[in-house]
Amino acid sequence: MFKKHLTHFIVIILSLSLLACGAEDGSAQDKGNDGTIDGGGNNNDGGGNHNGGNNDGELPTFNILTSISGSGQITPTTMQLNSGSSTSFELAPATGHTIVGVSGCSGVLEGTTYRVSNIESDCTVSAQFGVQSFQLTTQVIGSGIITPNLISANWGSIHEFNLQPLTGFLISSVNGCDGTLNGSRYSTAAIKQDCSIIVTFSRTTDPVKTPKVVA
Repeated sequence: MFKKHLTHFIVIILSLSLLACGAEDGSAQDKGNDGTIDGGGNNNDGGGNHNGGNNDGELPTFNILTSISGSGQITPTTMQLNSGSSTSFELAPATGHTIVGVSGCSGVLEGTTYRVSNIESDCTVSAQFGVQSFQLTTQVIGSGIITPNLISANWGSIHEFNLQPLTGFLISSVNGCDGTLNGSRYSTAAIKQDCSIIVTFSRTTDPVKTPKVVA
């Protein structure tokens, strides 16, 4: 009887030992699986962040600069635009100046507005301003000479003309370009537009003889 109970007890002890070993193996396997899954999750997250940076939908931006030669302004002076964008710049010459030319960024000048479109790279809009130039012409009536007879004058400049009547003629009148006559010199006012000087030379007349009174 005692031997039978001892055998039964040993069987129970062995069964418990086997169950304990099986539980430890399962726990270790679960831990290993958890580590593998977590590691894979980290790798996927990193890959997701990288792809998001490449596919965020943002367009490249470009810098548009400006430069000026001469007296004038261009607005705005700088811009930052997305690829494919369009914009415009306003040009304002200083008083007595004009727009000589504008270039850069494949733009087109319309009046005082410079329009650029489809920006695909950094570029510079260059504007050149120059002093306005006007033509001073002359006209002679009668017999005489005016020199010079033609002048290209910058805005704000003042010029003199010499008037020379031919023999038997005198300066009868002169006008134009808001000038003033001083002897045989005619000086213009500050030139601000095209203008013409007209001088008239008239023939001199013999002095009237006073009749001699006979007593």
